[in-house]
Amino acid sequence: MKNCHFCKGPVEQRRIEHVHNWKGHLYIFRNVPAEVCIQCGEVFFAPQALKAMDDVTDHDRKPDEHHSVPVYSL
Repeated sequence: MKNCHFCKGPVEQRRIEHVHNWKGHLYIFRNVPAEVCIQCGEVFFAPQALKAMDDVTDHDRKPDEHHSVPVYSL
């Protein structure tokens, strides 16, 4: 993809950290290949990256590490 679907800004390939909340669980994915709009920051994932993240959330794969995350109500 050369341009963002939303703002039409330029898009570049990056490796990002993606935080995903699924079924009451918080997942942090590192080194995820993505296309990121330089203008608005919208992130686009390739089908392969989405499948890889779905595979982790659907199975009991051992994580690389654990983090404690503070939770606040406003």
